[in-house]
Amino acid sequence: MMDLLPRPASYRQGGPGAELSDGMVISADSASSGVADLLASELETATGWQVSRAGPGAGSVHGVIRLEVRSNHDDMVPGTGDGAAAGLAFPDPGAEKYHLTVTGRGVEIVAPTAAGVFYGTRTLRQLLPADLFRSAPSTVRTAVSVEGVEIEDAPRFGWRGIGLDLSRHFFPKDFVLKLIDLASLHKLNVLHLHLSDDQGWRVQIDGYPRLTEVGAWRRESPAGHYKEGRKDGTPHGGFFTKADLAEIVAYASRRFVTVLPEIDMPGHMQAAIASYPELGNTGEQLEELTQWGISDHEINHEENAVRF
Repeated sequence: MMDLLPRPASYRQGGPGAELSDGMVISADSASSGVADLLASELETATGWQVSRAGPGAGSVHGVIRLEVRSNHDDMVPGTGDGAAAGLAFPDPGAEKYHLTVTGRGVEIVAPTAAGVFYGTRTLRQLLPADLFRSAPSTVRTAVSVEGVEIEDAPRFGWRGIGLDLSRHFFPKDFVLKLIDLASLHKLNVLHLHLSDDQGWRVQIDGYPRLTEVGAWRRESPAGHYKEGRKDGTPHGGFFTKADLAEIVAYASRRFVTVLPEIDMPGHMQAAIASYPELGNTGEQLEELTQWGISDHEINHEENAVRF
């Protein structure tokens, strides 16, 4: 078996593979059209080829990838999870299963949902040469061979997440988008963004501009082990505009990733209190916490703090 991550439930190798080349076609039904558009864009970017889009039944002498949502495709691997995440609006894992076959007739991915089709395309990308993950062609390719395989897979869990602590270590939007690409490639479907804490506030709020004018920037950060008490003396900060967050959510959604924002309260709020001291439980002027750990300063229970 090739190094597929995560390892699929069933992998059978053998028979002739498929050849893809400039002018290839992605044939997709309407339910799979969004996945087809994304895959075509990825392949065109990496190869420099013209990748055509067509409806069901299309073919090409340059190779074809067929995508289909088929709700009654009962011969696929059933979901093995208990569906516990369903209460949080996540599908039963069985809804995200897929069946991928590569033969001399081309590549076919069939699944009961568009999400399953998408995850099949992520496995397909791992079957392709590694340089096809680049954002520009690294070499002139006339064709790509895909080994003959049959893969059936389904996730064990509905919630498959990755977390990013942006309060303590801010990363710009482009990094977050790249992380979404990597997460979805490995079939993770939740991105948990920790957007506020004592060390920094990262969300633009129109009614509270000082949250980003003040709370998004701290004077310095720890350096070394906390017992040493050393600081780096370097300001650190940044925040996401509303447009940034809308782009992140849209980008993630296209890749079947749900963005889970975290804003703590009433504790973990020293960055907010540094921005608006009247929200705090002491009234004193603070700065963003410049060490790791948890502050004793919390939001008070006055009416203006409740409105906040």
